[in-house]
Amino acid sequence: MAGRAAFSSKVGFVMAAVGSAVGLGNLWRFPYLASTNGGATFLLLYLVLLFLVGIPALLAELSLGRGTGRSSLDAFSEDGKRPRWKAAGVLAVLSAALLLSYYSVIAGWSVRYMAEALISFREPPAFLDDPDGFFGGIAQGPAAIGTHLVFMAVVLFIVARGVAGGIERSNLIMMPFLFLAVIGLVVYANLLPGSGAGRDFYLRPDFGEITGTSISNAAGQTFFSIGLGIGTMLTYSSYLDKRTDLQRTGLTVALADTGVAFLAGLMVFPLAFSFGLSDLVLGTGDSSVGGLFIVVPTAFGELGPTLATVLSAGFFIMLTFAALSSAISLLEVGVSVLVDRFPSWGRARSVLVLGLPIYIVGLFSAIDLRFLDYADALVSRVLLITGGLLVTLYVGWVRRPLLDELEVGLGGFSMMPYFRPVIRYVLPVILGVLMLLGIVSFLVYIGVLDPAEGSFLREITTG
Repeated sequence: MAGRAAFSSKVGFVMAAVGSAVGLGNLWRFPYLASTNGGATFLLLYLVLLFLVGIPALLAELSLGRGTGRSSLDAFSEDGKRPRWKAAGVLAVLSAALLLSYYSVIAGWSVRYMAEALISFREPPAFLDDPDGFFGGIAQGPAAIGTHLVFMAVVLFIVARGVAGGIERSNLIMMPFLFLAVIGLVVYANLLPGSGAGRDFYLRPDFGEITGTSISNAAGQTFFSIGLGIGTMLTYSSYLDKRTDLQRTGLTVALADTGVAFLAGLMVFPLAFSFGLSDLVLGTGDSSVGGLFIVVPTAFGELGPTLATVLSAGFFIMLTFAALSSAISLLEVGVSVLVDRFPSWGRARSVLVLGLPIYIVGLFSAIDLRFLDYADALVSRVLLITGGLLVTLYVGWVRRPLLDELEVGLGGFSMMPYFRPVIRYVLPVILGVLMLLGIVSFLVYIGVLDPAEGSFLREITTG
């Protein structure tokens, strides 16, 4: 499409794509899910599904984006012959919007913690004195509504500045800082007395803990973390030129994302076990969903007020950066559609038209954490996998020439003899099974299905 926005460099795209993938899904959600799904067992399932499903699905989405050069809505019917496939694009846009609505609420928690640390010059921030109580006071209600608004306003401002001037530039600043901060915290956590028990929980799998729900959660996390099935990678790759090696870029993004998620667990679990917070991260405490926001302040609080305040500020700046890099990609999915469809509006107007409804929907999560929990379960267990299945079917069977995009601009060895049959034959079967498993798991989770004791349904969902 003539005059369409674009990234200014390959490095800029890689940083933006890594930024889209690396976010709260790695630093908050991955340890949270690992804690409630067997620790090392979840990690192992995640790694298996990443290479079996995640990376091939990512390459399929990248090929669709660059091959059509269109937004999520139009990419599925770019040749004008298959208007019904636009439903897949609609699903991607709606899924990204729903995800962003509650993602912004969680990111708002990080904004509040960051602000508390930065303004605490004479006295330690309140979250160091009572981590559990502080989180309970800001996680929902008026405080959460306010921080949700602040975070969404920043996201809207960055996306309104455009692809190169806003999205690319911000990620070039944020990503290096984030990686260095995570590595530093991992080193600190694993030097603490008692950290070995946390490493054991995280690195020694118990295969008896594998259930249908843990498989569904691991698959959903693979898609959630990388940003598959909701159009983020499709949208970003639509701004690419033909010089970019999609195979190498896709592997770089997936491995960088996985590396941060792995390090997040290697940070949270040693910290939690060192400071006697294993009940919280194992899901047996009162608020495992806020585990990261309680474990880290508790750990820092043992270091003395000055050092604890400085480290807390650095950590929550990092966490906010991570959330911001992913949130801007989620908003860009819908904004790219509006910019393409209504060029006279301009980017700023498109951002406001989409951003305001997303903020309003997010109010439900800010008011009641149960809504946030259910929305997250719906997105991760059902919508992301369904979106990934539709992309795979479209690229692998409906528009097969799009797979040739993966061999354009190659800078070295091609893995297409492996990826092509996997995308066409293996992925649809696996994703179809995972989608059905996710639907059942979600219905059980929200109480619509109540499997009888000893039934097959109970066996596959609870083990």
